[in-house]
Amino acid sequence: MTRLVHIDRLELELRGIPPATAETAARLFGPALAQALGGARVVTVAQGHIDAGRIDAAAGTGPGALATQMAGHIVQRILVDRS
Repeated sequence: MTRLVHIDRLELELRGIPPATAETAARLFGPALAQALGGARVVTVAQGHIDAGRIDAAAGTGPGALATQMAGHIVQRILVDRS
C-alpha cells in the first residue's frame, strides 16, 4: 500500500535555537516525519491551518532529536490510531 501525505505549506519557528542546529533540524524533519507516521492512520485534513502548538527544547538539543521531537508533536495532532 502506498501512503501519501501532502503538506501544502509548513511553517516552523525555531526561536532560541542556534541557526546551524535549526537548519539541520529542518533538513532532517521530512525523514523524521515519515518515521513518526510509520504505520499510523491519519485523518484527511481539509483545514487551511493546523496549529501544532509549541514544544520546549532543552538547551543543547541536537538537530536529530529536535527534528524527531517536532515530527512527533505534529503527528500527535493528526493521529487517529496505530492499528
